Amino acid sequence: MSGGLRAILLSAALGLAACGPVTSTTSIIDARDKLAQAKREGAETFAPYEYSKADLYLHKAKELQGHSAYQQSDLFAIRAKDMAVEALRVTETNKKRHDQLLRAREQKARP
Repeated sequence: MSGGLRAILLSAALGLAACGPVTSTTSIIDARDKLAQAKREGAETFAPYEYSKADLYLHKAKELQGHSAYQQSDLFAIRAKDMAVEALRVTETNKKRHDQLLRAREQKARP
């Protein structure tokens, strides 16, 4: 094998090896941002199950990334983001229900 071909193959192999960490890191950042948004919207209160599950998935994704298990890390990060999106959806629904109940109570309390 010529030196030039060997260098090209080595570069390609190194480039492919870097894909796992990059993909995993990107997914973790996306999940972290979506989870932060869910927290700002009140998901800890209005969607505690979904919020906690997203948080645990994100923690696991970071742990797996630390052990160089990039594919598994990416999968857990994707699950974390999906669950954070679900937490946002449930939060929106539960906030509306909460507001409706408060309005109904206020109307009943009026003479």
